[in-house]
Amino acid sequence: MGNIMRKNSDELAQLWRQRIRIDPEVLKTKGNEVYKQGKFEDALSLFDGAIQLDSNKATYHCNKSAALMGLGRLPEALVEYEEAILLESSYTRAHHRLAAIYLRLGEAEMAIKWNNSTPHADSVLAFQAQALQNQKLIPGLYRKTCYGCYTSRTTETINLANSKTLDLQN
Repeated sequence: MGNIMRKNSDELAQLWRQRIRIDPEVLKTKGNEVYKQGKFEDALSLFDGAIQLDSNKATYHCNKSAALMGLGRLPEALVEYEEAILLESSYTRAHHRLAAIYLRLGEAEMAIKWNNSTPHADSVLAFQAQALQNQKLIPGLYRKTCYGCYTSRTTETINLANSKTLDLQN
């Protein structure tokens, strides 16, 4: 009789666990809601939970990357976008966001590569990456910020750089 009770109790416990299983899509949806409110840390926790339940969904990794970008954690975001692309190579949004991170890091060549790695290249991103690549030819035009991102120097510096370039052409 003890075996019968244990078997029934194990089956009951298993049924109970199945009944309260959390749907990762629910976590993703809640994560999207808090992300839109600017609560990136909370969104990150929810996307992590979705990934723990189903690590084979590219959208969960892509959304986690967006939250990491919001927190300024670009190297970690890169890893998650690359994971999303490994899971779903045709996921255009992941390609574009990965290109955007490389653009923020000042790596124009990588931004162009990832933007062009999909049939639907983002024309604005392509323009920005090309502009960055062209402007890197002028020394000192960009400076590194505390997050490792590159930002354009002031208009004065750009004008000065342009005037020096024009002088060299004469």
